[in-house]
Amino acid sequence: MKTRLYISKSLRISIFLLLTICPVLGQIKKLKKVTQEDYQLWSKLTTINIANNAYWISYNLAYESSNDTLFVKNTISPKKFCFPKGVQGVFLNENHFGCLLRGNKFQVLNLDTGVIVKFDNISQFYAADGNIVLKENLGNGKIALHISDYNGNIKRSIENVTYYKLSPDTSKLAYVTSFPFNSLFILDFKKQNKETFISSDHSLSYPIIKWHPNGKSILFAGYSVEEKSYETLFLYDLLMKKLLECNNQKISNWPKDMALDARFDNTLVFSDDQQSIFFSLKKKDSSPLVQNKDSIEIWNAKDKDLFPERNSFGATKDQSRIAVWKPGKNTVRLIGDEIHSQALINPNQSWALVYDQDENKPYFKQAPDLTYWLFNTQTGIKIPFLEKQSAAIKSVYFSPMGKYFLYFKNQDWWLYSFKNQKHTNISQNSAGSFADYTEQMAETPNSFGCAGWTNNDQTVFLYDQFDIWEFNTQTGKSRRITFGKENQQIYRLVNPKLGIRGNFVSKEQIVLPGEDLILNVKKSNNTYTGFSYLDSERKIQRIVYDSALVHSIVKAKNSNTFLYVKEKFNAPPSLLVSNQKSTRTVLQTNPQHNQYSWGRSKLITYKNSKGNTLNAVLYYPANFDVAENYPMIVNIYEKQTNQLNVYTNPSNLNGCSINVSNYTNDGYFVLFPDIDFEIGNTGFSALDCVTSAVNAIVKNYPVNEKKIGLMGHSFGGYETDFIITQTKIFAAAIAGAAVTNFNSYYLSYNKANYKPEAWRFEYFQMRMGNNLFEDYDNYQNNSPVMHAANISTPLLAYTGKADTQVNPVQSNEFYLALRRLQKEHILLVYPNENHVFSKPENQYDLTKKRAAWFGHFLKDEPLAKWMESL
Repeated sequence: MKTRLYISKSLRISIFLLLTICPVLGQIKKLKKVTQEDYQLWSKLTTINIANNAYWISYNLAYESSNDTLFVKNTISPKKFCFPKGVQGVFLNENHFGCLLRGNKFQVLNLDTGVIVKFDNISQFYAADGNIVLKENLGNGKIALHISDYNGNIKRSIENVTYYKLSPDTSKLAYVTSFPFNSLFILDFKKQNKETFISSDHSLSYPIIKWHPNGKSILFAGYSVEEKSYETLFLYDLLMKKLLECNNQKISNWPKDMALDARFDNTLVFSDDQQSIFFSLKKKDSSPLVQNKDSIEIWNAKDKDLFPERNSFGATKDQSRIAVWKPGKNTVRLIGDEIHSQALINPNQSWALVYDQDENKPYFKQAPDLTYWLFNTQTGIKIPFLEKQSAAIKSVYFSPMGKYFLYFKNQDWWLYSFKNQKHTNISQNSAGSFADYTEQMAETPNSFGCAGWTNNDQTVFLYDQFDIWEFNTQTGKSRRITFGKENQQIYRLVNPKLGIRGNFVSKEQIVLPGEDLILNVKKSNNTYTGFSYLDSERKIQRIVYDSALVHSIVKAKNSNTFLYVKEKFNAPPSLLVSNQKSTRTVLQTNPQHNQYSWGRSKLITYKNSKGNTLNAVLYYPANFDVAENYPMIVNIYEKQTNQLNVYTNPSNLNGCSINVSNYTNDGYFVLFPDIDFEIGNTGFSALDCVTSAVNAIVKNYPVNEKKIGLMGHSFGGYETDFIITQTKIFAAAIAGAAVTNFNSYYLSYNKANYKPEAWRFEYFQMRMGNNLFEDYDNYQNNSPVMHAANISTPLLAYTGKADTQVNPVQSNEFYLALRRLQKEHILLVYPNENHVFSKPENQYDLTKKRAAWFGHFLKDEPLAKWMESL
């Protein structure tokens, strides 16, 4: 009976596969197998760019041997230049290209003549209004700046420079020199490099400079080396040629016991009209948390934050506060008050949202909800505004002109008008669904995000699962401007610059249809990807859409020409230039690929026990032969079909990720199944989907069901450890940086930010949806260590000893459990490695050991020496 079943299965598989591959059987020629020695041949394409006129492109090819090379290539002719070890290549204009080389060298290439001008001892360069600013390292921390034209002629040299900053339009250079004492100057490139003296002081240095966006004024901070503190804030108006100072001596209403905090230039912000300057103040002194002679720590369960967090980062009450300086009135006002001391500044700087960071603490989410009050920066009046708003990303935005505040609450988008002082639910009557359920997290779903705003805050673009919607901010009316849902296509803006970042808010992205507005478009199952652009009439114009991974698009500034990368699992990345007339391949990387046998990838579908249809990626072994039976490795995490068309160089340097090409070239099938999660049943959800996917593969493909391996890292490591406690279908498993004990991990805190880890279970990836004490049985049921006695699968585990994401204690606990139970298990602990390994020697070692583990248990290779017990 067993023999008959096996023959029946083989015939079924053979017929199934022959139907799909027969047309090409006669066309396949025998190719070489990739060996370890061949890995050095492969390069990675990085940092692509295109000249403004679209006649030239630049790109880097990086090699594991570090023989990286920067190339500049003509898009029409075969003309090409190469710069070994070149980095930071920039098209200075349409005729010149500049780059750095190792050894602090700088070169300028004339693209017309091919003449190259070389400079030594240059560590950085900047294109500046027809000039090049070169930074020369003189040793002992001293630098010089040289102003050169594109032909290499030095126009001016500046010695003893300690700090410098180009204006936003690059027409001016502010710089500080240290001899004979600290002095600040401005060089104007539009006025024949005219130099203007701004300020000088023997007791202050000027380590921070901030330009107004219009380049007509600068802020800079004076730092006292003797006092080791910032003493004075300076404002210089280039038009009025006037220097103003702000400190506790010059300002009569300077806040008591507060000192200037100007450690970072993003803590200095101009108002648009230059009439208000926002900056940070901090308390001069703050009391230590440990206030007893025995240094006893006091941990109170009602504390707002854990003791280690307050001890390391300070109490919330001692954090820096935002203040506004009115240079015309020579006054300073703190934003907010003692209770609501933290603030987000509206882009037009007339309003701020102030809040008490401790109000909703203690908290058990990743971050506490915030209750905002509206604060008038002109009058100091404060009024209630918004209660318990999520602090998650993609949940709050200011409009670029500061007319509106957009926030996502109760699964709807709300718009607040500062002028009308009115909250409006703008999405409730829309046909779009803006809450993101695709992540299947335990918390209330967040939004898909905001794409940007049009001029004068007239409309705002919002994402739903597939499309982009445009909402009129005055009427609330909406319209869908992409139509991806019907074809299961997802549209997103390329390179959006959005979101509230810290207390000082930069201008949000203004979206201008018809002006370089490029959209990324992909099939929801990742079989097709590409780019389109939105024209001035809100119509979608396709650039490229292909059954491949298309990414990294760049547009020529003065031409409707695009440069992008295309790749497939079995086709190395290529560079293509496309315009309305044609599309041309200008570079094919890794041409040696065609000399070697390679696998291929295929999107498959399967059903879990609940009847839900899910996707998976199946990678075929190189030199696949339908008559053979192959071992298979199953790599798990969450949703992974976005890897369908990713080309992976064969390599031993993989961080902690699986290198699919290594395994397919070594004769394995590799499976990446998507996983659906049920809240409160995380482990069993993974078990159900993974075993269902494996069974579907075994039924239809020539996989040796007794030689299947399972592996995962981080959350995938947890899933791996849990799954092998519940099934015996895997011949070997590898788990990295895994959570193994729900009880101990839930009741621990992160050693990097000192936050309790419970939020990961109640609201995030562990997906329990409730706390340990109210759902105790489910926690035990989904915790790998509680079922360790069931394991029969040989397990290799690894962790970084300095992992701040998942404490290595989790791996230690599981090791001790399996040791006591006398299971087949090895734990690798890598010193000085974090959650993802960064040291090449450790990446190499991990790659080799994982290959040896699967080689032994899935391919009957000899036991490696390191696997032997001592």
